[in-house]
Amino acid sequence: MKKMILILLLLFNYSCANEDYRINLSQLNLLEDSLRERDYSQWEPNIVSQETFDKKTANGYYPIISETREYSETRRIYKKLDRGYFVSRSGANLFYFLKYHTKYTKEGYTLLTLTRYTTRSGDKRYSATWVSNGALEDSLEYLNYYGISQASVRLD
Repeated sequence: MKKMILILLLLFNYSCANEDYRINLSQLNLLEDSLRERDYSQWEPNIVSQETFDKKTANGYYPIISETREYSETRRIYKKLDRGYFVSRSGANLFYFLKYHTKYTKEGYTLLTLTRYTTRSGDKRYSATWVSNGALEDSLEYLNYYGISQASVRLD
């Protein structure tokens, strides 16, 4: 019984589904954990993390993945964006994440990574990065290098 509960819990953590959508969060391969740890930014309070994000993106970098812990600290892996465009959103609830996802995919962007965290009040929040076709090939190579699966959303 414990094994069954654990398996169900793991499945829920990596995907959520109902009759209207199916979400698969980005998964991290433990074999490449040391590569990710080496290249992650430092854990920063969210307000500082936003300032870092603004500086990095102004200099041509984009976050291929973002993690939030303890409700208020974030870290990211940034890579140089040599071609194409990206959009990142953090802190969106499910309704707004799905709204953003629909908007950006209609504009030609592809969902690259998606992570989820829980706020102090128990609300689920999402952090996502979408890339344009021009940035997709390099971005998928980065994901492969770091052992990160591409996220996906299927809207019915």
